[in-house]
Amino acid sequence: MTSLAATVIAFCRASAVFRPGERVVLAVSGGPDSVALAWLMTEAAASLEVDLAGIVHVHHGIRGAEADADLALVERLAAELGLPRHVERLDVPAMAARRGWSIEHAGHHARHSAYRRACRALTGTVTATGHTRGDLAETFLLRAVRGASRRGLAGMAPRRGDLARPLLDTTRDEVVAYLEARERAFRHDSTNDDESLARNRLRRVVMPVLGRAFPGAERALARSARLAADEELALETVATDWARRFVLTEDGVARIDRAAFAALPPALARRVVRSVVEALGGGGVSLARLDALAELGRRTRGCIQSGGFRVDIEGKEMRVSRPPARDPGP
Repeated sequence: MTSLAATVIAFCRASAVFRPGERVVLAVSGGPDSVALAWLMTEAAASLEVDLAGIVHVHHGIRGAEADADLALVERLAAELGLPRHVERLDVPAMAARRGWSIEHAGHHARHSAYRRACRALTGTVTATGHTRGDLAETFLLRAVRGASRRGLAGMAPRRGDLARPLLDTTRDEVVAYLEARERAFRHDSTNDDESLARNRLRRVVMPVLGRAFPGAERALARSARLAADEELALETVATDWARRFVLTEDGVARIDRAAFAALPPALARRVVRSVVEALGGGGVSLARLDALAELGRRTRGCIQSGGFRVDIEGKEMRVSRPPARDPGP
């Protein structure tokens, strides 16, 4: 077993990335991180008591022959490892245009939908991706400069639902050195060179400068992201317990004890509002809107209607509801 595989095993055990007996689908794009993931998980599977269910590859319908070459490499890799593969060819540009999304957002959505389908097709229980410590640090910094909440700063977790990231404590340099020492082929995605994209600009321009000015910056940023994730989980647990005692939801209306809500610290009030909105079928509420709704809960009266939700203060209650859709008429 290689030393890097031993490091991955230790991280997976310490962070409860996998449960014994799980069937792991490996998300492989053909780049160095994901190719290393496949080889490292082949080394680590027995020690982690998991089975490798197969490989999923998403062809985004971008980059033409370059993407076709990525797929060819992944097919050769799957054959070499003796793993079944699930390949999806998608038209991400068309999806982005149809939904009014950026290419990056559409690609993210397409990949994760494909992962879920691959898990079903390959009888997997979890999909593992090749995100490294650098990805974690970049995500934290990118969200920080955009003014994200702690939930946003928490970024990538080692395990969240049916998605696992076993390489989060591994660096890109370690990954590339591992592959080159074993003469393992991998591909380079030319879109990663496009510095008009925010993440690429951060990775190629900002992080190198930061690393030279502050040695160890990547590790420190990744540690901050993990601390934010731990604290976010603790706050969510407290907010959930509070909601069980002071929120009653019936017939699509959430009734909140206003006096108890008004006494909450802002961080908890924001989380309670978000959880109520999500329970009523909403999502993606902005931080500014959450703050506005939380502030309303401290008033004696008032109403806000926005984003398909209505919040009313009346007497001792704060009510959150979704008004019925208006009949457009004949």
